[in-house]
Amino acid sequence: MNHSKRYALLSMGAASAAGFAVRGALRSAWRATTDRDPPQDPSSPGVEWREALLWALISAGFVALGRTIAQRAVGAGYRAVTGELPSLEGQWADRQ
Repeated sequence: MNHSKRYALLSMGAASAAGFAVRGALRSAWRATTDRDPPQDPSSPGVEWREALLWALISAGFVALGRTIAQRAVGAGYRAVTGELPSLEGQWADRQ
């Protein structure tokens, strides 16, 4: 397996793990703040618009932030170990 494929796998794994961890932390923070579970199905008629939109905004923003931080950390680690910048050039060219 070449370096770019290893980097891609590490980056995807770190992003997935970060997203999972952030979602768990957000659920705990939501419960602590509101004394309720976060909306499981924001489209449900029983969920108020304000609550659905707030949960969507908070969860999407923080999950994206966590994934980005994780991917950048993997990139920095890759560079420290290999002395090269990570490259994904050509990895998804066939999907366009």
